[in-house]
Amino acid sequence: MAIGTVPMVLSQTLDEEMRSPFYRAKKKNIFVACEGKSEQGYVALLNELAKEQNPPLSVVLRPFCLGGGGPSSMVKEAINKARKESYKEKVILIDDDVCSANPDECQKAEEKAEENGFSIIWQKPNHEGFLLMHLLNEQEYPSLTANNVQAMLQREWPEYEKPQTKDDLRRRIGSKEVERAARRIPQLKKLLQMMGWSLR
Repeated sequence: MAIGTVPMVLSQTLDEEMRSPFYRAKKKNIFVACEGKSEQGYVALLNELAKEQNPPLSVVLRPFCLGGGGPSSMVKEAINKARKESYKEKVILIDDDVCSANPDECQKAEEKAEENGFSIIWQKPNHEGFLLMHLLNEQEYPSLTANNVQAMLQREWPEYEKPQTKDDLRRRIGSKEVERAARRIPQLKKLLQMMGWSLR
């Protein structure tokens, strides 16, 4: 074989790669700040489901686990982290249950996030309630509080234990369930649209 020539099999492989959408389009990176491991598992699930769309979505969600604290401190930490990488699209998942006791804190967090290009996905009342929105139809969805949400989720998902990994979540949540939740959670719908997800 002459120097500088490419073997036929390798040439065919390169041609196939160049025709793929992943080769033609650089993947979009979206920063997603999370309260803990459970939310990180959910972000990993969205990344996996993105690859299974038809066609596969050319996007990667980049999770960052926050150190905890109130909504304002979490937003501040997320802003500082995202700034280092110059992300254009940024999301943060925060539990909503703290807002009933401290609405001013949540309002400040919302304003600070918006000023810095972040969308907040408020998990109502918390991550367990957020997951329930994936599992229940509109007419089945109860009035949830921090006091009853765990029992409600256990009723629908007896095997549920916290934290849930991507593989744990896949046993109950797929694209259909994510889209169901997005119809009720505007900021989740916005995240899917950022990803290029076609909602049915």
